[in-house]
Amino acid sequence: MKLSEKKHTQTKACQTINLSYLKEISRGDAGFEREMAEKFISIIADELIHLTNSLEKKNYEALKRTVHKMKSTVYLMGLKPKLNAALEAVEYDNLTHNQFKQHVNQIVSVCEMAKEEVRMFLID
Repeated sequence: MKLSEKKHTQTKACQTINLSYLKEISRGDAGFEREMAEKFISIIADELIHLTNSLEKKNYEALKRTVHKMKSTVYLMGLKPKLNAALEAVEYDNLTHNQFKQHVNQIVSVCEMAKEEVRMFLID
């Protein structure tokens, strides 16, 4: 791959995630960064299943617990600016089913894009 192609791939790969915080806490330890990226993918995959199942069952307390557990994971990959409002609303606000659904759809969409970008990070 040419350098210009690699730069394009990296730019495209980081439209959702921001690895600044991960790189800061890793202090340059690429192994740690890889480990956290791999954990992100597996943890988020499980949490998204819990989110959608809880929403379908209208189990809003389980939904709130899942969102609370997700916060540190999504923040590690720099997703706080994109997801904080939705996460906070689901966890703390008194929402209708349609409002829960709207926020959960946003969370799922962003996290799915983030998973793909993290996979690209692991390939590089």
